[in-house]
Amino acid sequence: ERLAAASPGWLEARARVGLQAARHGDRASAAAVDAWLAAHQTPFGIDGGSLIWRARIAARLGDRDRAVGFVREAVARGFHNAALVLHSLDGLESLRGYPPFEAVIGPRD
Repeated sequence: ERLAAASPGWLEARARVGLQAARHGDRASAAAVDAWLAAHQTPFGIDGGSLIWRARIAARLGDRDRAVGFVREAVARGFHNAALVLHSLDGLESLRGYPPFEAVIGPRD
């Protein structure tokens, strides 16, 4: 939270605050971060960019279909290393083995 406050434009710091809020059931804070991420779309880096952070937050809140929607959108926009990255990202545990998620990301290589 201190890093996000000190660097308000730093996507990863802000996104991690949202992921932690979701982990603790703080839907209001998680939703605020999700809205910020929606307004600050980023290209795909190692973390998958803002869409993947949004997927992680949604999955952590238990909204698997919304999370899969973000993953699907990321893949459609060019996030092609999904099978390598998304099997292990924190926050996506509830999607592992979920058929719609597995169909989008494909087999793990």
